[in-house]
Amino acid sequence: MRSTLIATVLLLSLLACQSDSSEPELENIAALEKDIEASPTADKIEELIGLYEQYIADHPDEVDTNSEMLQKAAFVQYAGHRYASAIKHLKRAIREFYSSKKTPENALFLASIISKEMNNPTVSNAAYYAYLQAFPNHAKVAFVRDSILTDSMDLHAEIDSLRTRIYNDATNKYDSEVSNNFIGTCEMHGLLLPEDPASPDLLYEAARTAGYIRSFPMAVYLYEWVYTRYPEYPKASQALFMMAFTYDNEMGMADKARELYGEFLQKYPSDDFADDAQVLLQNLGKSEEEVLKTLQQEQ
Repeated sequence: MRSTLIATVLLLSLLACQSDSSEPELENIAALEKDIEASPTADKIEELIGLYEQYIADHPDEVDTNSEMLQKAAFVQYAGHRYASAIKHLKRAIREFYSSKKTPENALFLASIISKEMNNPTVSNAAYYAYLQAFPNHAKVAFVRDSILTDSMDLHAEIDSLRTRIYNDATNKYDSEVSNNFIGTCEMHGLLLPEDPASPDLLYEAARTAGYIRSFPMAVYLYEWVYTRYPEYPKASQALFMMAFTYDNEMGMADKARELYGEFLQKYPSDDFADDAQVLLQNLGKSEEEVLKTLQQEQ
């Protein structure tokens, strides 16, 4: 634990907040960062991450500051060997604050964790190649291209290759490893190349694949991403419907499903799925016997 806390102190000192410390919230954050440098504890680190999160919630338009805070939170989690949490913070920094000058650094940090700590070269290579495509003038491009990556890769060709292997005809089952690599590769494409015309399709397809392998929280996360980030995408309405359906039928979260079915019917009353949404909403929370009884009464 001590070595972890020392590493955290060093990381925080390297990432000292550079924002206007005249704001009380930033003063509190800077004071706690300094306190952790002098006397690190796990409780203080958790408190610091909470302050970062609260500041972001209160100042959603401060792109560079918020991206930096999520980067700091990721470093703190990484130092504590909480790699999944570090990845989560970095994904959020990239997705929500893509225009930040910190995004290329966050992309490289994300790719490095996926490669070294999660031991997933398929998804990490996708992240590195998406980084090269997204930020061709960044200072680390030559290093990544010449020292990290050993083979060239066509990102779309890699996605196509994974897609063909998701379903194993020999076992008549979805291959979980290939499926997760497909989902992760599509996610890296969407994160780092959000304006690429292929991104919404890939994210939607990744969401469906997550559903096939019963990774329902990931499916909901991806459907929500498609719906909120690409409102003009032809399948945005379907993404919202599938969010509600997944909460309803797979996760047992009736209240959340009710909220989303209602939002779907209000926003897309003429959609092909509107009748289905209405029936599902009316029968939300009912047992199969109760639904059957209702249908018999309506006949």
